[in-house]
Amino acid sequence: MRPLAGVSAAWSMRSEPRRTWGVGDTMGFAPVVRVVREIMAATLLIACVRAASATVDVILPDVQAEPGARVTLPIEVSDVTEDQLSAAEFTLVYDPSVATFISVTTVGGLAQGWLLSHKSADGQVGIAMASARPTSGSGALVYTVFEVLPCATGATDLTLARVRLNRDIPVTIRNGSIAVDSGPLTDFRMRLPAAWDLVSLPGAGDPAALRGITATAYAWDAPTQGYRLLQSVDARSLPAVTGGLFVRHLRANDSALVSMDLDTNNACVRAAATTLYPGWNIVGAPAGDDAPVSVAALRDDSSTGWSSMSANSVLAYDPDTRSYAPASALEAGHGHWVYNALGREHLVALPQARDLVGGRHAPTRRTGLAASSAGFGMRLTDAAGMSAEVSLVVSDDAQVGFDALDVPAPPPAPGADGPLMLVLSESRPSRLMRSARPMRDNAASWLIATDVPAQGVLEWDAAPLPDGYIATLDLNGSRHDLRRPGAVTLPPGARRFTVNVTFVAPNSTRVFANYPNPFNPETWIPFQLTAPADVRMHVYDAHGSRIRSLDLGRLTTGYYLRQGRAARWDGRNADGSHVSSGVYFVELDAGGHREVRRIVVGK
Repeated sequence: MRPLAGVSAAWSMRSEPRRTWGVGDTMGFAPVVRVVREIMAATLLIACVRAASATVDVILPDVQAEPGARVTLPIEVSDVTEDQLSAAEFTLVYDPSVATFISVTTVGGLAQGWLLSHKSADGQVGIAMASARPTSGSGALVYTVFEVLPCATGATDLTLARVRLNRDIPVTIRNGSIAVDSGPLTDFRMRLPAAWDLVSLPGAGDPAALRGITATAYAWDAPTQGYRLLQSVDARSLPAVTGGLFVRHLRANDSALVSMDLDTNNACVRAAATTLYPGWNIVGAPAGDDAPVSVAALRDDSSTGWSSMSANSVLAYDPDTRSYAPASALEAGHGHWVYNALGREHLVALPQARDLVGGRHAPTRRTGLAASSAGFGMRLTDAAGMSAEVSLVVSDDAQVGFDALDVPAPPPAPGADGPLMLVLSESRPSRLMRSARPMRDNAASWLIATDVPAQGVLEWDAAPLPDGYIATLDLNGSRHDLRRPGAVTLPPGARRFTVNVTFVAPNSTRVFANYPNPFNPETWIPFQLTAPADVRMHVYDAHGSRIRSLDLGRLTTGYYLRQGRAARWDGRNADGSHVSSGVYFVELDAGGHREVRRIVVGK
């Protein structure tokens, strides 16, 4: 058949070398679409003068592929000889969390030599084809090339959302798929409470079971440091190991058990890598024989990148109390908050415990603050019994700004309607659950922010501060002494108040009565200093002979009244022998000040 008069433009274009335009090349895609549509219009004349042809079958195959494999998939057609096929348009939709579109080619197909262009967006590719000479026969018209993602699992449908052959050729479409071959799967189960929960996938797989019972889900967008409401839970919104979601399931008054088949031995999830953005991030944990993964082991292994993250910057979420606490381990199925204080993006790995150097040692939990620290807590409780807490610490080991004694406060969980209480800091992170401050000029101060939707009660236990320290709460013009237990009622709304700790130095250097007295075999001798001094305690018998000297070293101004700070005499003389019962005398020698007290050794 002679070329149609209406396709002279396409004919002239065909005489030039064939060009295939790349992804996003709209300068190349639009001219080809115009040529395709001109040819489609021209072929309408043929359709009007010939009998209607049979329907053309357009077929995509079903294939299986390994993760990371490149797959060439034909778009096949049945016999198009009688249809004078010379133009075609396709829109192909796929799941970009499983495969990536690479290219399209006519080489080896019925349309070899045709003018060809494509335009690809996320999960969709448009293909336009045209020729001045019709093709004939059946088989592969054009080939598409995909690459399966290295950590992909499950399958993606390949859906021809739009098909046009010439202008009027009727078609029957059979869509295809790419199924990913995976290793042995683990039946992983997680129990969701009747509340918001922070979850993660500990292996590669399809979270369809989670999606089926989830009423609402929120993802944390680390680059923008904000929550994002999700329309659906899928492998893109919940990547294995490296991400987490806040979810609430449909059974509002009961817990729900979710079972999923996951590949927990996939190389991508055994040593998953993720970028921690400045500020807050949510990560999961891999499942393995040695789960959970110790945070200490992560930080000890120099290959993971976690040594730059402070241990107190990894926190776990408790759905029962809707609160956070420092995490000693990353547990499979749970999401964890991580604060990146480096001020830059930082790459870390999340390996299984068996792949960590020293990863088999048991998780360790911080046992408490140093002996030079004194801390006290405050709680805000609403009428529903929900509470929030902060911990305030005075410590010689604390630094100005964020340090290892502080605990940052992650963003509140979505949907949280309970009370909020935080320590506000001028440094980053600016919101803390626990704040440690050193005494500067004999004082330390904290700014507390609270927000309660209904009336709440702010309460505190007696602050266990060293002698000479005074702790006060300044709220609404009133001052409350925190050295004794107490509580105040807060009306609904947000407010700020201060907590201050001050040190009042002794007005004299002196020694006090020992305790117990009489004693056997040991006693404590309290004293106080108005200025730093080299301090000694001398013990004399009833005849005035010195039998023992206790060298306490250089001590600072303050009170040395309680056990552990007061001077201790074990009832022995300089030879190490126990003294006999009777009356003795102890002398305080501190910077030129001397003072004597009478003590008694009992039977």
